Amino acid sequence: MTDWFHKMGRSFCPERSGFVASSFLFCVLCAGVIFFLMPAVAAEEHSSGPLVLELSLEGVVDPILATYIDEGLADAAGRHAALV
Repeated sequence: MTDWFHKMGRSFCPERSGFVASSFLFCVLCAGVIFFLMPAVAAEEHSSGPLVLELSLEGVVDPILATYIDEGLADAAGRHAALV
């Protein structure tokens, strides 16, 4: 009977099952966080109306602000915005 007990003891290890349970719980929590963050991103991308992007400009257009405008227009083109 002791041989059978030792064989069963090797196949079931409480420390290992606790690690597996902890890992599973961690994965479920991560999946939940991703699941709840996805609708916020998707809602912006798939709105029913036309997309309008706003670029805020103040003051003189210097090279840094010109880069901001160029990148904003490229982003609008990539997202198929109806108006910038």
